[in-house]
Amino acid sequence: MTLQRENGSIIKTLFSLWVLCFFTGMIFHFRAVSSISTGLLLITGLACYKKKAVSLLFRSSLSPFLISCLLYFLYTVINLLLKDNTTVMRSQLEMKSALVLVPVAVSFTGFVGSKQLKRLMQYFVLLLLAACLYCLLIDVNTWIRTGQETIFFYHDLVSPLNQHAVFFSFLLFFSLVYILEYGTGFNFLPGKKLDGILTVFFSLILVLLASKLILFCWVVYLVYYFLKNKTGKKKLGWLLLLLVPLLLIAFTKNPVSNRFREIVQTDWASLDREQFDEADYLNGLQFRYLQWKLVPTILSEKQAWLTGLGEEKGKAGLQDQFIQRHLYQGQPGTDDLGYLAYNTHNQLLQSMLTGGLVAVLLFLMICGSLLYLAVKEKKTLITMTVISLLLFSGTESCFETQYGLVFFSFLPVFALILSKHLSSRTTTEPLPAIQ
Repeated sequence: MTLQRENGSIIKTLFSLWVLCFFTGMIFHFRAVSSISTGLLLITGLACYKKKAVSLLFRSSLSPFLISCLLYFLYTVINLLLKDNTTVMRSQLEMKSALVLVPVAVSFTGFVGSKQLKRLMQYFVLLLLAACLYCLLIDVNTWIRTGQETIFFYHDLVSPLNQHAVFFSFLLFFSLVYILEYGTGFNFLPGKKLDGILTVFFSLILVLLASKLILFCWVVYLVYYFLKNKTGKKKLGWLLLLLVPLLLIAFTKNPVSNRFREIVQTDWASLDREQFDEADYLNGLQFRYLQWKLVPTILSEKQAWLTGLGEEKGKAGLQDQFIQRHLYQGQPGTDDLGYLAYNTHNQLLQSMLTGGLVAVLLFLMICGSLLYLAVKEKKTLITMTVISLLLFSGTESCFETQYGLVFFSFLPVFALILSKHLSSRTTTEPLPAIQ
C-alpha cells in the first residue's frame, strides 16, 4: 500500500512538472519547451493511464471535441499527401499534429487531483505576472532611452518575449476569469486582496495590449459576473473600478481607442473596386471582408470547391489575387512582403481554401463540439473560453500557426478539467472528476 502511494505521488509530481514546463513555454514563448513538455505529458499519461485514456477518448465530455480534432487532422494528412510537396507536408504535419496531441496530453492532468491543480494554477498566475512585469521593465527602459510611447501598446508591449499581443491577451483573459470564478488561493494578504490586485493589474495589461476581441469578451464577462454576484456596494465599487477606466480610454484619444475608432470609421464602399493602389491602407476589418470575396473567387477559378487547393497552391492563389488587385507587396530584397505574407485571417475561410467544403464541415464539427461542451457543462470558465476561441477563429487562421493550434486545443480542455475538479467561490461541495 505504501509503495503504491509513493508511486502515485511520483507520477503526480511528474505530471505537475511537465505541466509547469508547458505553462512556462507557452507564456514565455519557448516553443521547444512547449513541444517537449507536451510529448512528456503524453508519454507519461499513456504509460500510466492506458485504460483511462480510452475511456477519456470515447466516454467523457471531451469525446466529441477530441474525435472532431482527430478527423480534421486525418483529412489534413490525406490532403497534404495528395496535393503538397514533401517539405510543405512535413512542416504542416508537424504543426497540425498539435490539434490531436495537445488536448490528449493535457487531458491527463485531470488525474493529478484538485489540490495539485489549484497549485498549478497558482504557478500559472505567478508566471504570467512575472512575464508582465518583465515586459514592463524592458519597455520602461526603452522608453527612458528613446522616448517612444508606443512601446507600451499592442505587439510592442510583449515584444521582449517575442509574444503576439492577441495570444498573450488570451492567457490574461483565461487567468482573469479563473481568478474571479475560483480564486487563486494565495493568502499573502488578508481578505483575498491579492486576487483583487491581480485582477486590476491584469486588466490594465489587457487594455494596453488592445486586442479588440479579448477586450470585448472581458467587458461582457465583467457585466455578467457582477450581475450574477450583485450583493452590496462592494460589488458595485469593483465594477466601477474596472469599467470606468475602460470607458475613459474608449472616449479619449490614445493608442488603444485609436484601434477601435479605426474600425468604426471603416469605408466599406472602397472595397467594391477590383483594383487598388499599393499606397492604400486596409484596416483589419476591411482586409478580412476582402477575404470573403477573394477565397470564393479562387475556388471558382480553380474548380476546387470540394477538396480545396492544398496548402501550397492555396497560398499561391491568395498571393495572385493580392498581386492582381495591386495591393501592397512589400519592399524587394527585404523581409517586408506586405500583404503577400498574409493568410485569410479566418479559420473557416482558410479551411475552405486549402481543404474545400470537406474541411469546412470538419471544422464546423470542431466548433459544434466546443459549443456542446459549453452547453453540457454549464461552467462559466468553459463557456467564456469557448466563446472567445470561436470568435478568435473568425478573426484569425488559428490552425496556421503552432501557437494558435496550442491555444485552440489546450484552453477548452484545461478549462473543463479545472471546472470539474475545483469548487467555485460560491460552491461549498467539490465537483466530481471527469468520468
